[in-house]
Amino acid sequence: MPNLDSCDSTEVNDVASSDKANIIYYAQNEESLYVTTENGGTLQVISLNAAPVLSVNIVEKNSVIHLDTLPNGNYVVLLNNVSLKIAK
Repeated sequence: MPNLDSCDSTEVNDVASSDKANIIYYAQNEESLYVTTENGGTLQVISLNAAPVLSVNIVEKNSVIHLDTLPNGNYVVLLNNVSLKIAK
């Protein structure tokens, strides 16, 4: 499971996806992605019409990406082999 030590709370609408080396956890109340990765990589947030809206190079093992500047909508988050559909 993700390192949620810095996450204020978990809610019913929160979602997560993972493989052996990567975890993406979306805390909907906080509009934040909590990312744990062993190998780093580029996290991409893509709108459902396939337009990239955010790209972040992840170098730390544990990172928090704030999505409060994105407009409300549905997105797909990609990191290496992990994908997650979120609603903001």
